[in-house]
Amino acid sequence: EGPAWQQAASRHRPTYFAVSEQRAGERPPPPHARHQPKPPSPARLAIASLAPPARPRQPPGRVTMDQVTEATAEFERDLDGIPFLKTAQDVTRIPKTAILVFVLLTSFIVLYVTIGPGLLCNLVGFVYPAYASFKAIESEGKEDDTQWLTYWVVYAIFNIVETFADVILFWFPFYYSLKFGFLIWLFLPSIRGAQYLYNTIILPFFTVQEKRFNDAVQDIIASDEEENLDDDGEDDGSDEDKKDK
Repeated sequence: EGPAWQQAASRHRPTYFAVSEQRAGERPPPPHARHQPKPPSPARLAIASLAPPARPRQPPGRVTMDQVTEATAEFERDLDGIPFLKTAQDVTRIPKTAILVFVLLTSFIVLYVTIGPGLLCNLVGFVYPAYASFKAIESEGKEDDTQWLTYWVVYAIFNIVETFADVILFWFPFYYSLKFGFLIWLFLPSIRGAQYLYNTIILPFFTVQEKRFNDAVQDIIASDEEENLDDDGEDDGSDEDKKDK
């Protein structure tokens, strides 16, 4: 008991103060300590220890070492189907990958010196993509079809741009070497640079300008039809004149 104001203040105090007073002067725990999570049970800890460690998430578009190792192993399995490389490996005791790199590098140097870098780049941009496109057409899946259609769209736009810029780009040192690497970067299945350029540059631009392109194509088709009709009318008139004569 006590004065009236002290009794009223005790009634409005939080519960934990009243409980602490009943515990012979024990201070209540701080607010942040009252909401601490409970420690995990031993069973939960045992299950967590058996689970495999989580692999760090890689940003999109970045090639990991596991992907490189898997692509290398798949490439070596593909090389097993070439009898020449297998025979050369058995005779020379040199890995077939090193033999293939040597043959390709020697062929590249010979072609670069003899037929010129421009024709070599065009062969690289056409031969393997054409063969891969043929295989994609004959396959049942649609993913490879999309990949190579995207490549040909990007390659066509690159050729158009190069036609106007070739006079300037020709004077840059190692231009054809950079073009050679750029074409390989476009169609290499493990990188798919053409798909990256299409999604980031070509598709947004075409989406904005699609109506203009459609109108221009319709105008060209309509003008060609009018010219054909005019030519047919002139031919009919000349035939009638010949008959009258």
